Amino acid sequence: MAFVIALMRPPSAGAVEFVSPINGVGACKERDCAAAFFVAESEKPRILIFNREAKVIGAIAAPALTFLATDHNGRLFTSNWVQSTISIYSPPLYNSPVKISVPSGKKAGGVVVDTRSGRFAVFSGVNYSGEEVQIYEPNSTKPCAAVQNLATYYFFGTGAFDREGTLYATVSGPSAYALVSISGGCKAHTAQLLSFGQPYFLAPYHIEFDSNNDLAIENEYGGPGTASSSVYTFHHPKMGHFGQPIAVTGFPSAAPAVWFFKGFLGDGKQLWATSFTSLALYNYPGGGAPIFTLTGSDVAEGYVAVVPPLQP
Repeated sequence: MAFVIALMRPPSAGAVEFVSPINGVGACKERDCAAAFFVAESEKPRILIFNREAKVIGAIAAPALTFLATDHNGRLFTSNWVQSTISIYSPPLYNSPVKISVPSGKKAGGVVVDTRSGRFAVFSGVNYSGEEVQIYEPNSTKPCAAVQNLATYYFFGTGAFDREGTLYATVSGPSAYALVSISGGCKAHTAQLLSFGQPYFLAPYHIEFDSNNDLAIENEYGGPGTASSSVYTFHHPKMGHFGQPIAVTGFPSAAPAVWFFKGFLGDGKQLWATSFTSLALYNYPGGGAPIFTLTGSDVAEGYVAVVPPLQP
């Protein structure tokens, strides 16, 4: 069951509530000690573990602004540009992680999980420039494929798998951000640059396929017809090309006007977004006013991952 269906707190604003933040989840005495979502803080070196009541039931030591992803077994994958390893934590305690090293001399810039097959991809590079993405089979610590970045384009460290198992990734080019696709799974060998009908995306920091296998892309600084940040949804690309957006999920235009798309809930009907002051849950694709909000620097601007994750 998607966690939003079981969310027990009323849909109103509130500060982050700490129950028993420890290393992992082991001493939680609350009614619900199962992890429902994770937030990697932007200012403190930890990942907060929340239950369905939106209370903190644990914490994991990690560098600030750590990338997060989850799989269909509830495992948590973490990576960060300052580390040369990714860590994989298993429920219910989320401690004693399995660690996977990226190629020598490089840092782990981001991790993405295929929620259907269990494969996962790790971006790596130096100086915050993603030069390569390694693809792993489930439960493997050695990559089964590696794909280099395109000339003059570098992997940004974020991406998403579609229903068919093709990886889509954000890249930084000479003058703008763009998207590439990588197909073939363990037989992948190259990335294909994708095109759009219009250059909408000033900063596509987060992308994710929704429950219809359509691609939702963050547009941090808004776009045509929007006064603030928004999420643009496109039909699944055909022949390497995206058409016009089929939906625009707008966030409030009042301050703060900049919101960051952080991912869908498991049922695909709501999405998380963060601002400089809060973490909020919005209807998708309707947007509008938030239906649930957590405030405070503990969750502002951080990365988010949910249990269970959405399967396109």
